[in-house]
Amino acid sequence: MNRAPESPRPEFSRRIPVAELEEGGELRLALAADATERAALARRFGCAGIVSLRADVRLTRHGRRIDAHIALAGRVQQMCVVSLDRFEAAVEERFQVPFHPDPRPQPQSQRPQSWPGSAGDDEAELRLGDEIELGEIVAQRFALALDPHPRKPGAVFTPGHDDDSLPHRPFAALERLKRGD
Repeated sequence: MNRAPESPRPEFSRRIPVAELEEGGELRLALAADATERAALARRFGCAGIVSLRADVRLTRHGRRIDAHIALAGRVQQMCVVSLDRFEAAVEERFQVPFHPDPRPQPQSQRPQSWPGSAGDDEAELRLGDEIELGEIVAQRFALALDPHPRKPGAVFTPGHDDDSLPHRPFAALERLKRGD
């Protein structure tokens, strides 16, 4: 019998079986990435390091729908785009993710994984399989919260010289033509 290949687990995997949550029930979880997971996520997200990453999760079930209420907090080491110094910054996010049952019947081996929807869309609907992958949801939201142009507090950009005689000015020749030199 041929089985479909199992998808690789993400660096920060926390799969929660849907069966653990009864109708009208609530499940509270505290997730924390260990040193190995944080190092792998730092490589994936292109940051200097992740000092901490944790999330408090509250799952609630309403009929066949499950809502995940997540508060994540972490500390990241980034490189300043101005000074190129390494510095530490806090990341905090609160968000909600609804999971809906997949209406298409599928064999057990082909049930969908639960992954976050579009960036920044708290109302993205995820398809509910037998498990909810909370770790990857937290990791992706953490990545979205990172500053793409991190600047160390107090770092000030000082532009180069404004001397017309410097050869590194790419439009100096155009300026001279405009002036009629």
